[in-house]
Amino acid sequence: MKCIYGLSLALLLCGAPLSLAAQDSEPVPSPTSPQTGDITQTLGRQTPPPLPLMLPVLGDPADPSGFFFAAEQMCTQAQNTGLTPDQQQLAEFMYTLAFRFAKNPAAQEAGKSLFNLLSNQGRLAEAAIIAREWIQVFGPDWGMYRNLYDSLMAQGSFSEALSLVPELSKALPSAAKSRSTELSWMEYNARSAMQDFSWAENGLPFINAKTPDAYIAKVYRLYAAAPNVPQNIAALALFRAAATEKKYAEAVARATPILPTFAMSDTPRAWISELGRSFYGAGTWRQGLDFFSIALGLEIRSPEVPHTMMPDSMEAASTDATTEDATAAQQPTTPESALPALDRARIPSELSWVMAFYLARMYQGMGESQTAASIFIELVPLAFSGEDSDSALWYWLDITMDSIATTDSLLGDLGQDEANAMHAKRALEISALSQAAALWKSPSYFEDIVADYMRRLLREGAWDDVVRLCALMSQKLTVAMRGPLLYLSGRLIETGRANVDLSSESDFWKWLAPGPQTSAPSAFADAQNGNQGHAASPQDAPQNAAPLFYQALLREKGIEEHYRTLAAWRLGIDPPVLANAPILDKNFDIITAISSLYPDSEDPPVSDDKLKDVLDFIGQSLDYGLETLAADQVAALSPFSTDALLWLAMKFVQHEQYYPALRIGREALNRKSAAKPELGYALLYPWAWPEHFGELTAPRNIAEPLAYAIVRSESLFNQSAVSRSGAMGLSQLLPGTAAETARGFKMSQYALFNPKDNLTIGLTYYGYMLQRFDSSPVRAIAAYNAGPSRMAQWARDWGNLEDDILIELYPLAEPRQYTKNITAAALFYGKLYYGISAKDMLDFIYGIKPLPQQALPAEATNQTATATSDAAGTAPQQIPAQNVNGSPPNLSP
Repeated sequence: MKCIYGLSLALLLCGAPLSLAAQDSEPVPSPTSPQTGDITQTLGRQTPPPLPLMLPVLGDPADPSGFFFAAEQMCTQAQNTGLTPDQQQLAEFMYTLAFRFAKNPAAQEAGKSLFNLLSNQGRLAEAAIIAREWIQVFGPDWGMYRNLYDSLMAQGSFSEALSLVPELSKALPSAAKSRSTELSWMEYNARSAMQDFSWAENGLPFINAKTPDAYIAKVYRLYAAAPNVPQNIAALALFRAAATEKKYAEAVARATPILPTFAMSDTPRAWISELGRSFYGAGTWRQGLDFFSIALGLEIRSPEVPHTMMPDSMEAASTDATTEDATAAQQPTTPESALPALDRARIPSELSWVMAFYLARMYQGMGESQTAASIFIELVPLAFSGEDSDSALWYWLDITMDSIATTDSLLGDLGQDEANAMHAKRALEISALSQAAALWKSPSYFEDIVADYMRRLLREGAWDDVVRLCALMSQKLTVAMRGPLLYLSGRLIETGRANVDLSSESDFWKWLAPGPQTSAPSAFADAQNGNQGHAASPQDAPQNAAPLFYQALLREKGIEEHYRTLAAWRLGIDPPVLANAPILDKNFDIITAISSLYPDSEDPPVSDDKLKDVLDFIGQSLDYGLETLAADQVAALSPFSTDALLWLAMKFVQHEQYYPALRIGREALNRKSAAKPELGYALLYPWAWPEHFGELTAPRNIAEPLAYAIVRSESLFNQSAVSRSGAMGLSQLLPGTAAETARGFKMSQYALFNPKDNLTIGLTYYGYMLQRFDSSPVRAIAAYNAGPSRMAQWARDWGNLEDDILIELYPLAEPRQYTKNITAAALFYGKLYYGISAKDMLDFIYGIKPLPQQALPAEATNQTATATSDAAGTAPQQIPAQNVNGSPPNLSP
């Protein structure tokens, strides 16, 4: 067999392009070959010479897979400049060799690359031949069938493209069923290109689809272009296509000539919803208001001056702001020319309900919030489903809360002093939330409104009202919202900021402290209670109740782990999230630990030849510096045994590819039967590039475990990561911020995809943030993510708060979650490698006290001291505060 292979290969080599015959061979490339896409400062740097055109000498002559990897490497290195014609010819030849003679998966990948190469050159007929051959050799694959279809359509082979539809349905029946709309479009598209519109003669396909997808939208447009389609039906098809594609102005234009169609009693609900979204999205609220008013038989009202919804009894509520007064106050005012009340006679059907819902949305778009809110609240009991009821209720509550929040000036006009006005306003807000909670069907629908209100109370310093909100709402919310409310309430009570009597909230107290509290779970609770065995109660000093809030957090299932961790911290116990994490140390070597399990670590521990081929493919990808190609193979991990996974992770770590190894570690830990979980944790929280981290953190006065946590949260140790905003590399640096930071310590040359360069700039920047924000890790973290200007403003506004409370006041969700992610990662790194307790780490992160000296690098000084001016070996010329656009630098997506 090998003789036949050798003869075939020799013949192919003889048929190689003429320029290849005169070339000498070259060795297998080193793993240290230049990386793809590296953005490099090229001051004084020469452009490298063009790649030599020669076939490589293969390490295993019996396996021409190396030709594929060599071609991929060449294409990767030339992706910024493009391949020369000679390089294209060489790549095509090597892909062909690998496609025809290599083992899988290299042969499969070579075929795909060859198809793409030919397609990009416009050689569509040849590309189609390769796609057909690929399917014949390797079996049906939806992606390759689509490649073949697109090639045939592009070259005008419509009949052949059409023949693929039944072939594909038969070859991949499950996929054809789940992707039926795509398959239908493929058929109709090919037939239309052949001027065969017989598929359209029986009416518009998918006309009543409730949730049309992108392929149905394409079918609508094909149908509208078919001959002999009535004009109104074509307009309807184009309207639905535009609405599905969110081209709302076009959708309104298509719908306008056929508006009577939408007013018919048998109009599908989906059409009305699309029409309402289109009117609103296009800003044609007046046209939408006229349509829905006429369709519902309501008088068309003239636009009013936008006004804020104020309750009739505002004056009474402002002088005696009790819950009962506020409840009555929520009934909206009836303006002149008000719409008649909506009842079942006016809203007899689901269709009329949807029309009324979008009528309210039109009033909202025009600024008539009071009218919109009145319609929404009237629609709640008239809804035909719980989801519809919650939709209307959400809009009512959102409008109402916004309206109350803007009543300060109106209350002042009523002669109320500031304290009474605020008291009245707060009573109205709590009353609105209470009414909504009594009516909502799914609490999760309203979490965003409650969360926004909680943060507004914090920003206004309404500490007692935060606790009251918790007592009122916590049992009516999902656990996702219950977590921050419980923690913040306990923390405000503990710090003495909140001093509220909970004795009247008997139901809440029974829920908060079920059963007799015979003992407190921590010295903290005992100290607060003043004696052993005495349980906290609503009559105790307010601070005594704080542990009960923390205990409830630990008792509740499904609470966000961040708040359970902080609750354990305040109780003085270890957080549950660290319960299974082992204690390693900085001498733990993951490569040695894994290789000790397998006597012959060069061969994968699998008996299945197919899996062995996959692992060999990944290994060769790494050898050629094709880390992305190797990482892509990790996507389907389920066929691999845990042994094979660990072996594969070892190979990735040997090549400093910690990102795919991290993904393997997560998969290994998810397998409960896996032995040696410490290996999974060491992969999931890698001790990567220790020489770089050790060298960079000490002079910048950065705690090493925190530095690891930042990089892990930024990029998961993916050296080639690029965010949607253009942030790059391990530390996710924007090029402008990186350049400004590098200039500050005279780093003239760097590559953002180089680990040491990226870490040097990223950790230097974080060191600058520590200097700017008084060595506060949390505030420096937020500045790193959201920009120092934003963090400086937040510090001015709420800087007197404890840092664990402060993060909840950030107006942006991203820095809040970013801080939570880094906190969790720092806890794991602290326990795994540095022997730092959760309490010490959290005390440090949230600014209570520095880390114990033995936990710091030997060169580092006290973490709370001012960072040295020699942060990077040279005093910085300037700490970057803004990017080139004048806005705060943003170093993460």
